[in-house]
Amino acid sequence: MPDPDPLLTPDEVRSRWQQGAKPTSSAEYDDEWIAERVAAFEDTVLRYCGDEATVRTVTETIRPRVASQRLLLDWPKVTSITSVTVGGTVLDSGDYKPRAGMVEKVGGCWTPGADHVVVYEHGFASLAGLKIACALYVQKCAGQDRSGSGRDQRSSGDVVYLVMPDWANDRPTGWTDVDATLNALRVRTPGVA
Repeated sequence: MPDPDPLLTPDEVRSRWQQGAKPTSSAEYDDEWIAERVAAFEDTVLRYCGDEATVRTVTETIRPRVASQRLLLDWPKVTSITSVTVGGTVLDSGDYKPRAGMVEKVGGCWTPGADHVVVYEHGFASLAGLKIACALYVQKCAGQDRSGSGRDQRSSGDVVYLVMPDWANDRPTGWTDVDATLNALRVRTPGVA
């Protein structure tokens, strides 16, 4: 099932392709082909960068075991918190504040054993760089599809080699320009590799 809210539509991708790299006909890469590549890019953003490419709303129920000032949320890029309900009581927005991947109780601790329902938005709020990288990713996929290679090349002395995807070495797609954007957005947890 296609994403109801993709990062880019096929028409937006086509409008962003660089001159000289456009397919010879619109039938060569139809809407379905482009939508599949956009979805693959969004999946890479999710798995590599740690959050959704576009802002999404979620409802999360947390039951803390001990009193704590912070509740850890499932998603790290919290853009806004719509509401927090504790044991059926909706809190005022001044009673809590968003933190990176957390919601913090102002002037106290969360109630142990009670259901805390947090409705919040998460994802990358600034999409300009992601949209450019997504269009470039689709363009690179089209180039690879046409030529059979299309990979970036690097050289070391007399040896020229193709850059392949390698997540361990910060190359999730193997395309330097796309990877640079993804590396800039990657969520890194201190103390975790």
